[in-house]
Amino acid sequence: MHDMNLDAGPGPGVVRILSKLKAGAAASVAALLMLPGGLLLPAAAVAQSPPDGATIYTGAGCSGCHGDTGNGGMGPRLSGDANLGNDQHVIQQILNGGVQMPPFASQLSDAQIAAVASYVRTNFGNSFGPVTADQVAQLRKTAGQPNAANANAPAAAQPTAAPVDPMPVGSPAANVKQPSTAMPDQKTLDAADTATDSWLMYNKGYTGQRYSSLNQITTKNAATLQPICTLQLGEQSSFQGNPIVYDGLIYMTTKNSTVALDAKTCHQVWKNTYAPKGPEPFDTNRGVAIAEGRLFRGTTDGHFFALDAKTGALLWNIRPVDAGQGYFLSSAPIVWNGMVLTGTAGADWGAVGKMFAFDVKDGHTIWEFNEIVPATFGGAEAASTGGGSNWTSYSLDTSTGLIYAPVGNPAPDFAAKYRPGTNLYTNSVIALDAKTGKLDHYYQQIPNDALDRDTSASPILIKLKDASGKETLYTAVANKAGNLYLYDEATKKEVYKVETTTLKNTGAPPTTEGMHACPGINGGVEWYGPTYDPKEQAIFVGSVDWCSTFTLGEVRYAPGQIFFGGTYTLDPVNQAAGWIRAYNAKDGKDKWRYKSALPVVAAVTPTAGGVLLSGELTGDFIVLDSKTGKVLYRYYTGGPIGGGISTYEIGGRQYIAVPSGNQSRTWSPDTQPATTMFIFALPKAGAANG
Repeated sequence: MHDMNLDAGPGPGVVRILSKLKAGAAASVAALLMLPGGLLLPAAAVAQSPPDGATIYTGAGCSGCHGDTGNGGMGPRLSGDANLGNDQHVIQQILNGGVQMPPFASQLSDAQIAAVASYVRTNFGNSFGPVTADQVAQLRKTAGQPNAANANAPAAAQPTAAPVDPMPVGSPAANVKQPSTAMPDQKTLDAADTATDSWLMYNKGYTGQRYSSLNQITTKNAATLQPICTLQLGEQSSFQGNPIVYDGLIYMTTKNSTVALDAKTCHQVWKNTYAPKGPEPFDTNRGVAIAEGRLFRGTTDGHFFALDAKTGALLWNIRPVDAGQGYFLSSAPIVWNGMVLTGTAGADWGAVGKMFAFDVKDGHTIWEFNEIVPATFGGAEAASTGGGSNWTSYSLDTSTGLIYAPVGNPAPDFAAKYRPGTNLYTNSVIALDAKTGKLDHYYQQIPNDALDRDTSASPILIKLKDASGKETLYTAVANKAGNLYLYDEATKKEVYKVETTTLKNTGAPPTTEGMHACPGINGGVEWYGPTYDPKEQAIFVGSVDWCSTFTLGEVRYAPGQIFFGGTYTLDPVNQAAGWIRAYNAKDGKDKWRYKSALPVVAAVTPTAGGVLLSGELTGDFIVLDSKTGKVLYRYYTGGPIGGGISTYEIGGRQYIAVPSGNQSRTWSPDTQPATTMFIFALPKAGAANG
């Protein structure tokens, strides 16, 4: 998954070449220079013409992380970076990589590294001067001995080693503390789907429907909405979580911070900032779970901890996985009967997906489920880096105790022949017994995925009646392949599959020449999935309409580094768009569609007032008519909206919480938006008469 979106595998430096390609394909690879960002250059042409730094910067994927204008995103800002003034530091960084940046020593020649290093040193407002291929060649000889070449260089020139986390993986939490309150209890959580004074989970309640029975804001008065307060969180970060609302407080997360603010006034009540101890493969967090006076969240360096919901004080901290192997914990957990349930992310780094149940009181592991079945990968070697991730959140059937978890792509992402078989349980929804962690059943959307088509968004559980009045439970899920699926929980069969966006070459694997496909690397449907309006019997889905070129390459694994087995190139952003679409829940037929100028990755929240609440990467908070898709209200927040929209009632007034300012290497790499919480409501007179 890309906003993108291990168990111990081979040691550092191990290289795996995809040996099962046909001889012709292998020969074509030999005749081409493969740049990591998807650019293919004929080897002869490389030898005949001097390399162009700007072309390499774009084609090798540098712009995807650092931005087209060097303003940063997933990678650090290059504009005005004083470290670029040290030529040895720049060359070593490109040669050897770092915690998040892969090494390019084996992928770029001395002349190409010199060209791209010179490009970043002389552009983006920098004026540090070029470097030469001879300098690169000299440092390449001492790549394994960086201090020998840099003995007299300033500290900034020394390659930065990945931090070593002092906490052993799997060790029990130390100095466990108890919370100052004991709510919400299980009874309150069980009623989360229908509660009007709170928003207790990523998708409101256990069914994941996101439907609110509040009806003060309607199609008739939505145009009079107004922002009543804002809070800037003082960060520039991914901002993709859903505001959790309980007892008059909103809880929101950024990469490393957890913030509580007053749900009526936006005033900050407390803020807890976590200091990562180890490597950070990725910078996204999608929120907290709340239960029994505690907040639970994962971290970018593979930790999981509990905070006091009233004070923000740390109660316990564990380290279930090793971030040095590519693991991190980005999903919003859920809590059920004294267990906090969550899974791992890191498939694109070759990390093997796992689901966990931890005890809410002290974090000890109750059960663990491995999401990779080695026999379906052709054997243990491929399975050891087989991927599978839990990126977002989960649904749960309280009547059966089954937790429904979406599992993302296999790894390497593009080299499907390296892992022959169905690659279970990647690109699936798995239903586990929440008490024991045992598999009950699963639905796999794409076996042996070759295009990074994660099933990343949480499914929803809905009940529909047939003509005789018989009620049946269904699971609806949407994926990055651009489809919405409905499954019958009684028969465990697919009822329908319908598209959510433009489809092209959906079943074609990447080639060494490059294969253009829609959706591209970014979906389909990303981290917010389908939602449901029981009054309208309608399913709503936001989606991405943006194509990419996928190119098959070398399968090269190193722990903690991106493990694609190929590359991709996005179509120009001016060719990207997005959708919010409405479907008849029973048969999947189109009801209406709304087209956005940019991809839609924010959640869609239906309400009993007949309105849909959502946001756009343009920065607009929007309110649509549930029946027609007509825009009823639009407000520019100043930053891309990539999170969830919550609605709740306090003192007889309906409020809407909107997170604005999502920063992303893909969606908005050249902007520096501020993470900001907005709260909207009707004017007080309108609220009284709503």
